[in-house]
Amino acid sequence: MNRDEEARWSVILLSALLAMGPLSMASGMADGATESLEDRIARLERAQQQAAADNGSSNGNLRARYDGGFILEQVDPSNSGNSFLLKQNTRFQFRYSHFSSDGANPDENNFEIERIRPKFTGHTFWPHFTYELQLDIDNDDADRVELYNAFLRYDFSAPKGWTHEVALKMGLWKMPLFRQEYTSDGRQMMVDRSMANEFFNIDHSVGIGLEGQVKTHWVPFWWHVIVLNGFDTDRRTPGRTGQLDRNFAYVARWYSDLMGEWGRDEESDLSFHEVPAIRAGVSAGYSDVQVLGANTGEERVFRVTDTGARLVALAPKLSDFTVWLYGADFGFKYRGLSVMSELYVREIVDAVGAVVPDLRDYGYYVQAGYFVVPGKVELTSRYSQIMGDSGSLGGDKASADEWGGGFNYYIKKHNLKIQCDVLSYNGSPVGSSSAQLVPGDTGILGRIQLQWAY
Repeated sequence: MNRDEEARWSVILLSALLAMGPLSMASGMADGATESLEDRIARLERAQQQAAADNGSSNGNLRARYDGGFILEQVDPSNSGNSFLLKQNTRFQFRYSHFSSDGANPDENNFEIERIRPKFTGHTFWPHFTYELQLDIDNDDADRVELYNAFLRYDFSAPKGWTHEVALKMGLWKMPLFRQEYTSDGRQMMVDRSMANEFFNIDHSVGIGLEGQVKTHWVPFWWHVIVLNGFDTDRRTPGRTGQLDRNFAYVARWYSDLMGEWGRDEESDLSFHEVPAIRAGVSAGYSDVQVLGANTGEERVFRVTDTGARLVALAPKLSDFTVWLYGADFGFKYRGLSVMSELYVREIVDAVGAVVPDLRDYGYYVQAGYFVVPGKVELTSRYSQIMGDSGSLGGDKASADEWGGGFNYYIKKHNLKIQCDVLSYNGSPVGSSSAQLVPGDTGILGRIQLQWAY
């Protein structure tokens, strides 16, 4: 045998020995079965999943990413109720304000942190079982940290595959009675909301409701029906404390995109609609208010149209009354132009304990914006008015108005922008720290605000 043949047989023998090694080891296993490559991979995957479970993740699919916020999620491909997601966002608003008074109220000239809003959203167990927890830190509100939103929402339609959406919502959140109030303060066309909105809005409350979307062949529409503790009662202590009466309030709202898709930019046409978009809605609210004596409950919400004094201060013997609120809104967007308007009506009827006739107040605003540089520079304007007979308890009608304009510079859309406006007031009946208004204000208010958000 020559050297080439010897080398060839040596390679063959060595290969045979290497191939027999694993077979010999497998034959020595307790069950006598040979473990295939697929079985070995499956065994290693099970061990990895068990290790992940021991570390707090049931399936090892925990991951972090950024998508409009910082996200931590655990994906459950089997849809067995182990899907979790946590998304964190924060909004920061720094504002300079100057008020030059033409009346009895003093001037104002200061800097402030108007809002810091840390927000946590996501879902638990299933993607259709969502939650939100949002805090509010406000420099002009004694630097308190307060609960802003805290609610759960369960979408019944998602697991059933229904065409139309029906969801149950419970907790604390801003009531969707009026459109501008329900629109995030981070997506307003001007530095803050209108004077009329601040007079009529009902803000936050704790309650439970149904909401959803109906997709028709013509246009989609959305709806809300809510039972709540009362109008603007989020800072009133429930239970037998004397701050809340035993009567619930009720809110309903309907709105629709009558043309095009409105989008998520809200009031301004940041996305520069090439097709006109129209959104319109109507709403109603009802509350039977019982005055509990200490004037610390829902009865303190309602101010009058002339001086901005509280209704219960003008009628101290008032013990019970009913409030009806109605709203209608309209919005239009097209190629950088946006026009928004909303009408408010408030009726106070069936007064008990004092000679107070039925009172009716009205309000509205009309505002417009136009991008002179698409997506970057927007010019804005607004006119708002409040009128009615509540100030004189049915005697004479009083009115107040707001008008002015400003501009916005969008650096990173709503996430980083500078807003500026100058507004004139004629006897405002509104008391609002966010809008920088005190009852009786007559004069010029100028504001510059930087918003930073992620």
